[in-house]
Amino acid sequence: MRNDMPRFMPFPKYTDFTRILRAMPEVFSPWDSEEGIADVLDQVEVMISSRSSRDHTYEAPEVDRLLVALRAALNATGKTDSAPVFTEDMPVHFDPRSVPDHLEALLRTADFQRDAGYASSFLLRVKGLVGDLRHKPIIAPAGKETLEDWLRRLLGDETCANGEITVVDLSLLATEVMHTAVAVIGRLTMEALQHLRESTGTILPTVLVLEEAHNFVSAASSGAEIPTTADLCRETFNRIAREGRKFGLGLVLSSQRPSALSQTVLSQCNSFLLHRLVNDRDQELVARLVPDSLGDLLHELPSLAPRQAILMGWAAEIPTLVEIRNLESAQRPQSDDPRFWDTWTGTEPVSFTWEKVVEHWTT
Repeated sequence: MRNDMPRFMPFPKYTDFTRILRAMPEVFSPWDSEEGIADVLDQVEVMISSRSSRDHTYEAPEVDRLLVALRAALNATGKTDSAPVFTEDMPVHFDPRSVPDHLEALLRTADFQRDAGYASSFLLRVKGLVGDLRHKPIIAPAGKETLEDWLRRLLGDETCANGEITVVDLSLLATEVMHTAVAVIGRLTMEALQHLRESTGTILPTVLVLEEAHNFVSAASSGAEIPTTADLCRETFNRIAREGRKFGLGLVLSSQRPSALSQTVLSQCNSFLLHRLVNDRDQELVARLVPDSLGDLLHELPSLAPRQAILMGWAAEIPTLVEIRNLESAQRPQSDDPRFWDTWTGTEPVSFTWEKVVEHWTT
């Protein structure tokens, strides 16, 4: 080994810096018309052309001139040249529509050109997600809203001036988009309450209510090597169910199919409001969640009348048969059964225009 050392001595130095210099003209080409970019590229050209292919040493003055040109170009954009301090978990504002351009610029560099072929399909998927109109209200909403404004709108103003209840209607979102939106809302709510307690010592009692919860907290896992949006959504609420109480965050699940819900979340529930259940799997699941002494009571579930339910758990000292208050028609959700026969026979006419449907669908 000692005899082989001399042949390694002339190995070129600073090759990484040389590689960066040679990649800079292509990286900056999309912005060559911007102020200051021409000076940067001129300095790069001078540094590269004045050296042979094996000369990778640079003098401090010319490197300083390159840094001055880079700072001038950066200052022309109105942005600071100080490195931001953040992590991937911080909710830092950025424009998602610029991500494909940054990825393309990165793939032009020497370090990533070799793997550009593997990343091309990923780049196409990112472009598809950013360009999907269904995602636009989530990843690129109209107007600018700070995180403080978003929290005040979702969790309420500090003095509850804008109300204490927020209803988020996601009924028209596609399934894959809905999972992403619900997971983000759940995670940000949890982390906001964590930071609230950590920074001020205050606990803000908050409850998340999931209607049709089996769509968001499903029991089944995709089993995919890369977690799907449904998997990530389920894990978000698994964590909320396990850890949310100490930060003042509660969880209410409403579902007609309790057997389709995550067992992790169900095991953390301390109160149950059981309406009529006729499915055998749902009844078996409920039987495992309640004490054995209440087994006879569960036989009544298939025969419960509308608006009647059995309340048990922490919310009631003993299992109690309750009747849900009747709501006025104006306050009820639009969940009545369709009147098939009356509509088909003309007894109950239907008035609509497809033009109005298409306008609502496409705007």
